[in-house]
This record gives sequence, structure tokens and C-alpha cells, in this order.
Amino acid sequence: MNVQAASRPQGRRTRSLLVATASQLTGYLFVLPLVAALLAFSYYPMLEALRLSFTNSNGVSGTYVGLSNYKYVLSDPLFWSALYNTVYMGVLSVVFGVILSFIFATLVNSLPFGQAFFKAIYFAPNVTSIIATALVFLFLFYPTDHGLANVFLSWFGIGSLRWFADPRFARLGIVIMAIWHSIGYAMLIWLAGLQSVPRTLYEAADVDGAGKFQEWLYLTIPLLRPIFLFVVVVDTIGSFKRFADVYQIGGTDGQPGGALATLMIYIYRLAFNGFDFGTSTATAFIVFLIIAVCTLVNFRLFRDTGS
Repeated sequence: MNVQAASRPQGRRTRSLLVATASQLTGYLFVLPLVAALLAFSYYPMLEALRLSFTNSNGVSGTYVGLSNYKYVLSDPLFWSALYNTVYMGVLSVVFGVILSFIFATLVNSLPFGQAFFKAIYFAPNVTSIIATALVFLFLFYPTDHGLANVFLSWFGIGSLRWFADPRFARLGIVIMAIWHSIGYAMLIWLAGLQSVPRTLYEAADVDGAGKFQEWLYLTIPLLRPIFLFVVVVDTIGSFKRFADVYQIGGTDGQPGGALATLMIYIYRLAFNGFDFGTSTATAFIVFLIIAVCTLVNFRLFRDTGS
């Protein structure tokens, strides 16, 4: 009797343990396909690319060369020129894109009706193919007196600019195009953040006598600091990945005068013009490190401003 009574609780605990173990195994079995896909299509290619960056591979065969590819890239003036072009266009497009999208989101959020209409209008360029956008801007910024942008400038007494035919203005044209193409996406993110701020906070600020501009400056902007971080990081990463628009306008040489030769153009040229896949892969990892540093700086900057 005592033996049977003692064995029953032990049997229950054993069954409970088996059920819990089976439940955990079921969860692992559901996760296993995703893990396998990540290992096969993400992590393995990254490790293989890292190995490739230490070789002089032409895509078929290659030998180990150590850090020679990285040394070559960091000593190549064309790399530094491409980095300058990328950062120059990236800083302008991120700064003005973030500011303008936030202002537009604030204005749309203040409308008593018609918000859905303006959301659709501003977001429409974002769903347009970047290649089609580049072709349209080539037409708008045609470097003669008949170009629509130059016609508009002539109304203010400004002479015709050569835009994509002049290195001094080609990067500016890309910045304008990038802001126009991406501002709608950022504006929707801002709108989501603005509409998540509790109305009670604004009511309390009104009671304290704060004006609309003071509410916007001291209440709205600090509360949207995480949104600022997200938009800036996403736009920064996108600026380092700029390829299709500058390739469509300036080709692999980044014409005019190499002003549109970005880091992605540099990588493309090494890989598919020179068939130097080892050096191009090394460049890609250098760009990855630059993006990682920029992201960490943004996190640190926004964390410090919030403390």
C-alpha cells in the first residue's frame, strides 16, 4: 500500500515532465525550418563572403591573399572618392529628408479632415520604381533652358544649371530626387508617432499656458526621439546602399566626372567590370563596418540627448 501510494506522485511527476519536454520539442520543431533557412541563405553566404574577401577570386577560383584586398581598397583613391560622394549625398538627403518629412507629418496631423488623401499623395512616390523616378528626373533636370527645373529657376532670375551634366550640381539633383522618393515613407512613420502621443499631455500643456510652437518643441519632439532614431538609422543605411538611381543616371563611371560614383558603384565596378570578386567583397565588408559605426553613433547620440 505504501509503495503504491508513493509511486503514484512519482508517476505523475514523470508524466508531467514528459509532457513538458514534448511541448518544448514541439516548439523547437516549429522553429527549426526558420533556423535552417537562416543558416542556409543568410549566415552561410555571409561566412562564405568573408572567406572570399581574403582571396583573389575571379568568381571561379582564387588563392588566399590575407589582408591584401583590404589594404588595396583603403589605399585606392577611387574608394575614398566614392565614400565622399556617398557621404555627401547621404548627409544632405538624411538631414533634409528627416526635417521635411517631420514638418509635413506635423502639418498633415493637424488637419481636421483629408489626412488619408495627403497620406496617399505623399506616399505615392515611394511605391514608384526608382529607375522610373531617375528617368523622370533626367527629363525634369534637362541641362538646357528648356528643362522644367531651369524654367522654374528662370522665374526667379536664376540662370540655367547643367544639373546632371555638371559635377557641381549632379549630386544635388540626386539629393532632391532621393528626398522626393522617400519622404512619404518617413512621413507615415512620423504620423504614427504623432498620433500615439496622448492628448492629455497637450491638454496639460495648454493649462500651463504653453503655445503650439512650445508644445511642438518641448513636448512633441522629445517624445518622438525613438522615431527620430529609427528614421535616421533607416535613411542612413539606405544612403550607403544607393545604387540604382546613380547607376541609371551616371552609369558605372558615375558621370559626370565621377561625381555620382557611390560605394555601391565602386563595388559593382570591381566585381562585374574587373571580375575582382575578392576585392569587391572586401569593400562590401568595409562598408558594413562603416554602417555599423554610423548606427552605433546614432544610438549613442540619441541616448545622450535623452539623458
